[in-house]
Amino acid sequence: DDFEEEEEEEEEEQEVGELGQCSLGDGADADFGIDADADRGGKAGERADGCVKAMASFVSDSEQWTVQIQGFLIQHCRTFEVVNDGEEQLEWYEIHREFCKLMEDLLEQELSKLGVGVEEFIGRLNASSHASASDEFLNAVLGLEDYVHFKQHCLALKMDLLGVSLPPDTLDAFASKS
Repeated sequence: DDFEEEEEEEEEEQEVGELGQCSLGDGADADFGIDADADRGGKAGERADGCVKAMASFVSDSEQWTVQIQGFLIQHCRTFEVVNDGEEQLEWYEIHREFCKLMEDLLEQELSKLGVGVEEFIGRLNASSHASASDEFLNAVLGLEDYVHFKQHCLALKMDLLGVSLPPDTLDAFASKS
């Protein structure tokens, strides 16, 4: 029994150690400053997590994210309108659903590059001690998953675009590149 318990403890230590690394997709692992032993005997939130930082950076700094997300928003924001009677168009909900799918696909692709599954990332996000990176990621992503916030964002973007004088079809050309 003692031998089996030692073996199980070694397996747990190995698993925890593996959580301290993110695969870079090319088979190599990189330590992102994650202290795998910090969870033992301490608070899970004290552990630094480079994957959370990497995903926050992807959402805030990545050209791929910006082109895809902004392109989609520019392409579709012009269909939204302010309604006083509270009646939303079904098309707007469908656009929002497409947008959420696009965000999920982009996030899953990036997580895949890091060698991290969605469930594992959610656990890391919840346990992250990097509040600013977590908050940045959550604000950027979860805010736009909310339909009302998404619609407000689209309406604000539409108003901004109406105030800019651009050559004809510029917005369509940009949106088609995304």
